[in-house]
Amino acid sequence: MTEYEVTLKQRNPVIDDSDGHIRMVDGYRDKNGMYHVFCDFIDFKFDTVHSFQADIKYYRGKSLYQLEDMGILIKKKMYGAGSPGIAVFNHEAYLFYAIRGNLDQAESFIGTAKPGEPGYVSSDIAVNIYKCDEFDGIITENPKTYEVIKRDCGWKSMRVDDPGPVVINEKLHLFYKGFNDNTGKKNISIGHGYFEGEKFIDLGIALQSEEGFEMPRPFFDDGQYQMFIRTFNHSKSSWRHFVKEGNEMKELDYDFFNGHPETKAKDACFIKDSEGNLTHEVLACGYEQNKLKQWLYCLSKK
Repeated sequence: MTEYEVTLKQRNPVIDDSDGHIRMVDGYRDKNGMYHVFCDFIDFKFDTVHSFQADIKYYRGKSLYQLEDMGILIKKKMYGAGSPGIAVFNHEAYLFYAIRGNLDQAESFIGTAKPGEPGYVSSDIAVNIYKCDEFDGIITENPKTYEVIKRDCGWKSMRVDDPGPVVINEKLHLFYKGFNDNTGKKNISIGHGYFEGEKFIDLGIALQSEEGFEMPRPFFDDGQYQMFIRTFNHSKSSWRHFVKEGNEMKELDYDFFNGHPETKAKDACFIKDSEGNLTHEVLACGYEQNKLKQWLYCLSKK
């Protein structure tokens, strides 16, 4: 089985927005070599790096070193749209994202607040479905939009977040983070389901740990379905690598993505082509001068 390592490509960030923070991202490369990148954009005016205040920005370019800012693609409603996850399926681009609400703008977010308590913020998952051109490039006009997963789906989480789509055996699957509370990381797990048309078939919990999981990044490589995923245990490596064996996800490399003090990478995406294959490029979020930016890494096999 393949093990991977990451190497920082250059010291300068590849996405550095003059108006706000760029946090969680996802993207793909179409058949014409154009990159399409979707980002949490958090305007400086909010004085926070929390993605509950995010819009989703769209960048594109023939190189990840030269991305053009295409502006806000999805504006927040009530209290934020963020955590994008993108997959091309049947020549349509499915852009999943978390939608937040139910908090007065004058009220502070409290991560441990439960529904009905001050500071609680709900989070469900929606999708925008965009037509693609002949190269699987996204056409941003007139998407079809609907909610996919509500927070009471399956195991009754207080929030669902971090959608990670992947095509498996000609079906569109979706992994996501869900949790019952913010007080114990073991309550934060990865859910999984697939689509029959527009109907989402929830299969329940795919991964669970005492450490807690988030940001599932599923992909197909070397004939296997695999996943990079972030844990809340930062004593060794915050990112882990799992491989699907039968109906189980087996952890392969405990130290993946460890030891990158240049950017203190936490939020990351693994760029794929429009057919779901890794391009072996990674965009990872880090701080520089109190600002969240994106750095480019190379993903290589050991």
